[in-house]
Amino acid sequence: MIKNYFIRFVVIILFSLGFFQVLYSQEVILRFRVTALTAKFKINNYKWGEWEDWEKTDALGIMTDRRVTIYTKSTQTYDIAKYNGKSLDEDGDEAISMYCVNEDGLVCDVNIVTRNSNVGERELYIVFEVGAIIGYKIEILPK
Repeated sequence: MIKNYFIRFVVIILFSLGFFQVLYSQEVILRFRVTALTAKFKINNYKWGEWEDWEKTDALGIMTDRRVTIYTKSTQTYDIAKYNGKSLDEDGDEAISMYCVNEDGLVCDVNIVTRNSNVGERELYIVFEVGAIIGYKIEILPK
């Protein structure tokens, strides 16, 4: 009799773990390597400063269906609240835009840009409403 209760208990625990794993699992959409970064800051309400020089770096980035995470010295996490869609500019460059909130609660847009006008070079930009843009050169990795 105790054996039957134990088996039922184990089955319930395993079922529960499987259910929560499916519920909270995130599909990896994109893995990328960050190779360089730059930044630009707002001077006032109407004017942006110049882009800083690109600085070489080496970090891993992962985008799931719910989050963009960049593993630099301090991990950056951007929860995706809404996909804004894709756009194509006059040069043929394609951008995927997402409305996000970072781990500090700051609202930002995360944009992944494919520069088809420049041999398909890819960049990721994080545009904060508080007046800062961080740019990353990225290389797509296999899943």
